[in-house]
Amino acid sequence: MARLCVDFGGTNIKMGLARNGVLTSTREFPVGGAAGDLDAVVAAAASLGAEPGEIDVVALAVPGLIDAAGTRLALAHGKYDWMIGADLVEWAQRSFGAVGIVENDARAALIGEVASGSAAGETDAVILVLGTGIGTAAMVDGQMLRGASGAGGNLGGHVTIDWNGPACNCGNIGCAEVFGGSWALRDRVADLVEISTDGGSRALWRERFADAAPLGFAELLDRAESGDTIAVLARDQAIRAWAVVAVTCCHLVEPSAIVIAGGVARAAGHVVPVIQEYVREHIWRVLPMPRFIVSDAPELSVLRGLMALGGPA
Repeated sequence: MARLCVDFGGTNIKMGLARNGVLTSTREFPVGGAAGDLDAVVAAAASLGAEPGEIDVVALAVPGLIDAAGTRLALAHGKYDWMIGADLVEWAQRSFGAVGIVENDARAALIGEVASGSAAGETDAVILVLGTGIGTAAMVDGQMLRGASGAGGNLGGHVTIDWNGPACNCGNIGCAEVFGGSWALRDRVADLVEISTDGGSRALWRERFADAAPLGFAELLDRAESGDTIAVLARDQAIRAWAVVAVTCCHLVEPSAIVIAGGVARAAGHVVPVIQEYVREHIWRVLPMPRFIVSDAPELSVLRGLMALGGPA
């Protein structure tokens, strides 16, 4: 038998077929932004090599809060709104005749890193999934932090770091995600363009913004590396936001390890040393300095976690 693992990401949907705890095939495709994404998952399952009736478990990771019953996406600000309230366990049964499992994506990523990734064997850890947003999850004494309603450990990206800051899409003010999530990056760069005195950089960015193409951290980090002053400011602002979240997580759950995952992990060499130094300078002195672990395969973190949920496939 086999397990179908589906990671509903901010930009792409990643899928993997697992047999005996090993991913035998993977694929991904862009998010469509509507209920048709579920139909696309069904259609793509055959391309992974699954035989008819072979899939007995469908494990799904979604970017938002899961209801207490573990069957539905309860809340996701601006992400997969069409999925909110849908019984995904019932959908798995109806579409594949399989048992359905639903998990928050950041929590699945931490489970994956601890089960078979770069943080294997850790029992007290926090993960920062840096990309479209700032996903967080925490493991304490070998148990995933979940809380009474299932949101425990997941809202690190929505801690206020500037009470005079811009509104977040969650309804709060000055959240870390406003400064460190790529969904808000275009607005933050536009703000910096308006106040910058570097005319050359301002002109470059205004030309870049002439189209509606999204802005991501890969482009921002490349521009900062080339010396673009506005890109440097936006990069440093994002890194500071990530670092503040790391300190907050240390103060809340005292992890022995902080795992860096998500798309930004691919540029960890430019990012992690700065975060480490900030944590070292600002963490309460009675707390031990956590180890920083960078995912060796951030694109697989969630799929690895989905493989481990509820036992092996």
